[in-house]
Amino acid sequence: MRDLARFFIAVLASALLIGGAFAQVNNPPPNRTPGFGGFPTFTFNFPLNVPPPQPTAPQPAPVFPPPQPTYTVETSVVPYPRPRPVFRDLPLPQMRPLLSQGRPAVIDAQFEPQVIILLVDVADSDATIAQIAEEYGLTVLDRDTLDVLGVSMVKFGLPPDRTVEETARDLAGDRRIVGQQPNYFFEIAQDSAAPSDMRPLQYAPEKLQLVAAHQTSTGEGVTVGVIDTAIDATHPEFALNPVQQADVLGGPISSRGHGTAMGGLIVANAALDGIAPGVRLISIRAFDATPSGAIGSSSFALAKALNQMAASGADVLNLSFAGPRDPLILKVMDRLEEMDMPVIAAAGNNGPEAEPVYPAAHRHAIAVTATDSNDAGFAFANLGMYVEVAAPGVDILSPQPDGNYDYETGTSAATAHVTGIVALMLSRNPDLTTADIRLLLSQASRDLGTPGRDEVFGAGLVDASIAVASVTGN
Repeated sequence: MRDLARFFIAVLASALLIGGAFAQVNNPPPNRTPGFGGFPTFTFNFPLNVPPPQPTAPQPAPVFPPPQPTYTVETSVVPYPRPRPVFRDLPLPQMRPLLSQGRPAVIDAQFEPQVIILLVDVADSDATIAQIAEEYGLTVLDRDTLDVLGVSMVKFGLPPDRTVEETARDLAGDRRIVGQQPNYFFEIAQDSAAPSDMRPLQYAPEKLQLVAAHQTSTGEGVTVGVIDTAIDATHPEFALNPVQQADVLGGPISSRGHGTAMGGLIVANAALDGIAPGVRLISIRAFDATPSGAIGSSSFALAKALNQMAASGADVLNLSFAGPRDPLILKVMDRLEEMDMPVIAAAGNNGPEAEPVYPAAHRHAIAVTATDSNDAGFAFANLGMYVEVAAPGVDILSPQPDGNYDYETGTSAATAHVTGIVALMLSRNPDLTTADIRLLLSQASRDLGTPGRDEVFGAGLVDASIAVASVTGN
């Protein structure tokens, strides 16, 4: 037992000595190298061939591009020849879009500055229009009810410090507004250059085989609507066919030339052979001379004129003008399509590289291009597969105000010729649909240029005698 006690004492003493050594390692006294029992400890370094970390400059916070606006601004007028236009959607109310469905507006088109067109519901329109004017600082310049669309159309003037684009952004989302857009400008589809000579005087009737066509029909019982400048109804060519006239512009009339020419080409029966001298003619003045000297109109005026013409009882419309892809005018054209009112429109005189013009390029319109006395295409006519048929339109002897006559050149004159032919067809059968008329005109056309339908002549030069003879009598 005594020996066992001595053994345990020896073990306890050894433990105390070792524990003290560890205590010195963990808590070394000041100014003493740490280690076992005061001896330096060994440090093992394993090189990894990694360069020491370098101090880095603080990195700036990431910069993200701002969200792009959905409404772009571009209002400059591009001189001819125009490049392909850029399209963009107008910011219309999201809950009730009327004018923007699939129809962007052309932003290189010309429109009236400091003016915007708004459409509102007919119900309570007076109160709504007054509220909008007060809230946005707008001035009511003109208004009309578009029965064809069931809305009130208002032309507002903008404050001097506001643009059309800025105002459109402010109005977007206002649920009282059914639609909004600029007041676009339209031009008469007539070439401004004077004719090169006087040959030959009124060659169009022969080209169109008009004498044979008149053996069957001269247009009796048909009403033709013409939206154009005012007409000089005192001209001898209208003596046997009085013109019913209306006006959506108001104010003094400074131009009657183009309307007199287009109406005269249709109904002339004195010194000239009109295409359909037996028709009744309704004329609505929506065009007049502008400050620049051009003959122009606008979205607002044309919408009013088309609305009135839809209620006039006209059987076919002659639209010898052209303009941009105007959502408002296209919407009215949609309504005319639903009514199945035939529309004959000018293909445009902006040149072979130009974009399609409207309303001719609308699917419901029958677009007409121009040819000369040699059946060549008019050099400045628009091209495109929207062109349906061709008719004489270069150096066309036409009535002018104050009993005068002069030459007209352009797709306008060609359009008037085809409108007259359609009147001859409707006189034979007033139940013809626009689809019927389109097909019969195509079948009655003499192919020109590339075989088959092409973007220069469409189906070709219309033969009035074939077109009329192909109509089954009523």
